[in-house]
Amino acid sequence: TSNGAQYAHRLDRNVSPRFGVAWSPQKSGKTSVRGGIGLYNDWVTLGESVDRVNFNPPNYLTENFSQTLPLKPPAAPLLGTNNNYSNFFGFNLPTFPATPLNSLGGLVGVSSSVGGVNPNLVPPRSLNYMIGVQRELPARLVVGASYSGSYAWDGLTGTDYNRFPLGLSNGVQTRLNTSFGQIWYVTNTNVIHYNAMILTARKDLGARGTIQGSYTLSHTTNLYDGGARSVGGDTSVDPRLIDSYPADASYDVRQRLSASGVFRFPTPFGTNFLAKRVLGGWELASTAILQTGTPFTIYNGNNRAAGGDYNSDGYNYDYPNIPSGLPQIYPRSSFLGANAGQPAYIASQFTVPTLGTQGNSPRNGFRNQGLINMDASVIKSNRLRENWNLQLKFEFFNVLNRVNLGGITNNLGSVNFGKITGQGATRVVQIGARLTF
Repeated sequence: TSNGAQYAHRLDRNVSPRFGVAWSPQKSGKTSVRGGIGLYNDWVTLGESVDRVNFNPPNYLTENFSQTLPLKPPAAPLLGTNNNYSNFFGFNLPTFPATPLNSLGGLVGVSSSVGGVNPNLVPPRSLNYMIGVQRELPARLVVGASYSGSYAWDGLTGTDYNRFPLGLSNGVQTRLNTSFGQIWYVTNTNVIHYNAMILTARKDLGARGTIQGSYTLSHTTNLYDGGARSVGGDTSVDPRLIDSYPADASYDVRQRLSASGVFRFPTPFGTNFLAKRVLGGWELASTAILQTGTPFTIYNGNNRAAGGDYNSDGYNYDYPNIPSGLPQIYPRSSFLGANAGQPAYIASQFTVPTLGTQGNSPRNGFRNQGLINMDASVIKSNRLRENWNLQLKFEFFNVLNRVNLGGITNNLGSVNFGKITGQGATRVVQIGARLTF
């Protein structure tokens, strides 16, 4: 902009109206209906507004040189011979010519990679809404059912925009802006939809504790998995096609059942001094989570020479053609027992699309294995004096010792493609003590 600012306008004037309502249709107050809707404005972090352009010329340059580029390597390259930074550790460097700026703002003869941010960037926005009902039943049991949804737009996306299909030919890269290499540009493109049905139940055990659980049936879709930063959370096969790949978000968990509880055991023979010390003060707590697996994309991360880069744009992330009838998720048994370490998906099943195009492998069209985990703790409180208490705690993580499988290797260019090479932690027992006084 004319005043040198990074953005063309201010980003801090955002109205976020919210409305909520609660209503009890009965005088007893045992039934309640709640709902609300709100508009939320996210912020644009310094990681986007500063770090994205921090290393652009004339600050720092990361140059590429080869025999096919204007900047050639030394005729007789040497390896580093010392640890002296002042002479570049003994490396001999290519000759850096004086490089004025050309009409497009680039350095003459040097295709440096740069980052950029849309000067008309706006804060990402989301509209969140919910409605639910709760009912208190006999025996201190409270149940509830609710719908929760969200629609978010103007989400940040960032990828290399300085590329196009068939831009790489015979090993020579042609760019849209020939004065630069990769141009990582951040703008407002992403759209996210979330819908969920949530069922809850809670049982109050009075002085003995509580038991509660919930079941969530949900679905989340987006155009891009931005994560905490717009660049690096996801990869786009073509920046012009970001809105052509709506799909389940990489964090979409369709079903999730969770439960937790605390139970304090009564003391038998409570009037007996020894029984009170040995059998009293015991407490059991536990949490359990069961959920379905998250999505992943099958892609090829190789360069053109190694059989990847199908659209030949110089960016090594492309979708292959998938065979008909390929399962979205394989049975858990495909990765355990005699099948441990074996690939469920076979690289030879996938074929190369027409040069300059992407295959029909869907973005986030496949699913990893689900998760079942249960943790528990046993606590023994020992009253030593009036204000002194020694608490012994026995914690058990992954009580069932279930093998919770990691994600499938989804890069066709990897030797481990189609395999699961990791898993969650096995059963762990932890013992601790705490003295309060």
